[in-house]
Amino acid sequence: MAFHDRVEAGLADPLRQDAERLGRTLAASGVTLTEEHLGLYTRALVAATVPMPGAAELLRDLRTGGVRLALLSNAYDGPAQRSRVQACFPDVFEVVVIAGEVGALKPDPLPFRVMLDALNLPAAAGAYVGDSPEHDVRGAVAADLSAWHVHAHPRVRERALAGGAALSVAALADLPRPS
Repeated sequence: MAFHDRVEAGLADPLRQDAERLGRTLAASGVTLTEEHLGLYTRALVAATVPMPGAAELLRDLRTGGVRLALLSNAYDGPAQRSRVQACFPDVFEVVVIAGEVGALKPDPLPFRVMLDALNLPAAAGAYVGDSPEHDVRGAVAADLSAWHVHAHPRVRERALAGGAALSVAALADLPRPS
């Protein structure tokens, strides 16, 4: 059974995904996972994480323009994910919501609602930008948010629009900017 399925069935701790994955990998070579291993792994992930081209500039421009920003990640590994976000986008997001910490994963509308509650905003006040028709678009629509989709592949963009995305563009640079 996949880790996600075990989490959904209540058989695994969603905040231990990295430990579970690394533990399985090391066990295949006869090595027992330690907290030191996990720390090295987390630091390597942070060092290897780079933002999508144009993302840092876009977010900085939006923030400077007064747009309130939040990040909703479908990650399980809260502390490691927060480190990766901070490494790529220091002090950009007002709110960071890790779905694994709220007990439901996208496309469930719960993490979207937690994000909106943390911003003290109604769904109609914002747009959710994501790259997955299945997780981001479906979840945002279920939470009554306008879903904006970004993906280079035309067929993926078609799926997003069919799933309720208000718009779907090939690149971040193609997203509308507030006036």
